[in-house]
Amino acid sequence: IDQRTRLVACGAASNGVGTVHDVATVCAAAQQMSDGRAMSFVDAVHYAPHGHLDVQSIGCDFLACSPYKFFGPHAGVLFGKRSLLEQLPADRLDCADNSLPSEANCDMSRWELGTQNFEAMAGVEAAVDYVAGLGPRFGGAEATAGRRERLDAGWRAIAAHEDELKKRFLTGAAGLRGVRLLGVADGERSARRTATFAIAKQGLSSQELAQKLCERGVWCTAGNHYAGFWQAQSGGLATNNERSE
Repeated sequence: IDQRTRLVACGAASNGVGTVHDVATVCAAAQQMSDGRAMSFVDAVHYAPHGHLDVQSIGCDFLACSPYKFFGPHAGVLFGKRSLLEQLPADRLDCADNSLPSEANCDMSRWELGTQNFEAMAGVEAAVDYVAGLGPRFGGAEATAGRRERLDAGWRAIAAHEDELKKRFLTGAAGLRGVRLLGVADGERSARRTATFAIAKQGLSSQELAQKLCERGVWCTAGNHYAGFWQAQSGGLATNNERSE
């Protein structure tokens, strides 16, 4: 990153091995090292179902995620700073509005073409309300509290539940002979990973391991899970076909 850099993109968490990245530090570095010239984009698709996303705390210019990851329908969510969404060029029809959503333009956006997917939008809102509903039930929030407060409490409850599961898995996996856990393996650092685990077993390909686990009622899959670049850089770990150095 230097003064020529215009965009820094990073993932909030790895869907390959579950590692949570310090995206706030990355976004701050993007600004500092480029003298304010670089924009930051956070891919939060994998992190979204595991923790509360606060774009103000992260300090990003853009953030995207998929609601189907947190109980919603297949749709896309994009956060962008208003000043950038207003200024950046957008491909649109000549008859389309060239502003951001408002009552004056019937909530149409220069970044969306044609009729909006209202059914999916309703499903996304319902999914957010479901997570907010976990706040009073399991997170100690008052039922009359605002949605943001209930969401904070709901995500804390989810994080606490997942943290217990993560530590239990990490402790158990550490005692299995010939099993290698990829990513953060220290239970004391469980906050630096999601409850998504990638493992390798000595003597078995990833496909063979997945099949044997499924036969024993441990449902899993094999493959790169869209993390193609990580697979290419893993030295064979992603496919359990390690290169010797």
